[in-house]
Amino acid sequence: MAEGGRPRQQLVNFGLLAPALVLVFGLVVYPVVYDVALALTDAHGFEGEFDTISGGIGMAAAPLVLACAAFAPAYVRGLSAATIEGS
Repeated sequence: MAEGGRPRQQLVNFGLLAPALVLVFGLVVYPVVYDVALALTDAHGFEGEFDTISGGIGMAAAPLVLACAAFAPAYVRGLSAATIEGS
């Protein structure tokens, strides 16, 4: 193959890959990032105050969540199931 055709082929390859990357980003990456950002705030989604986030609670809530008696066993079960399924 001639050297002049290689950059064009790479551009075509990227052009074919771009729609898939947009879909993956739009359907997977963006919601995860948005959920994490929303989880670190004190927004009230269904009370009409969603767009007025008054401040973040940050990682101050992490010890409370991990210490919750209902959350910890479910987290351990989910983590162990993911580990077993992933191996």
